[in-house]
Amino acid sequence: MNSVEMIEQLKAMIMGTTRVPGLKNRGMIDLDSLMDLIDELQNNLPIEIQESNEILKQKESIVKSAMMESSRIKDEVQKEMNSKREDAQKVVDEMMDKANEEYELKISHSEVMTEATKRAEELKEEAQNESNKLKLDAESDAKKTTEEAQKKEDQILMAAEKSSREKKDGADQYAREVLFNLEEKLSSQLNQIRLGIDSLTEVKEMKIS
Repeated sequence: MNSVEMIEQLKAMIMGTTRVPGLKNRGMIDLDSLMDLIDELQNNLPIEIQESNEILKQKESIVKSAMMESSRIKDEVQKEMNSKREDAQKVVDEMMDKANEEYELKISHSEVMTEATKRAEELKEEAQNESNKLKLDAESDAKKTTEEAQKKEDQILMAAEKSSREKKDGADQYAREVLFNLEEKLSSQLNQIRLGIDSLTEVKEMKIS
């Protein structure tokens, strides 16, 4: 039984007490059964508190998973950026090779040396411009992907924090309510027990007199 069920059983036990004749709102109760139920309730409360601690552990697990996911995304971004840089360098190398080939072909002919030099310079400039453009595009894409990864990481962490906070708040509130209700009911029941004992003492004294 959980704490709420045990409190209900405790209430039923009190409501089912045998009334003392001649004494209003006084009754007789099996103290052994009452104490057994109270002991069981005291033993059960730490278990429910332990469940609250399990919620906190779940939060740590969620945060750890979010950090691992963020690290994985960042690694993928880095790999993609490196791949784009390699592709850009490959294009530049091919264009430079082509420029050198054209330059070497035309340099062998003196009548077109000027044109060959000019064309080679143009090709080199185009290659450099293309290289710069590809590098800028790669860096821009990498930056955008990194920002998206960071945003996703922040969203995961915020969701984990919110979920953990809501679960912890709910568990704390439930524990407070259970303890408060238990305190009120036990206090009331102990008062009734004391009054019953006092009444029995009074009846005994009256019989002796």
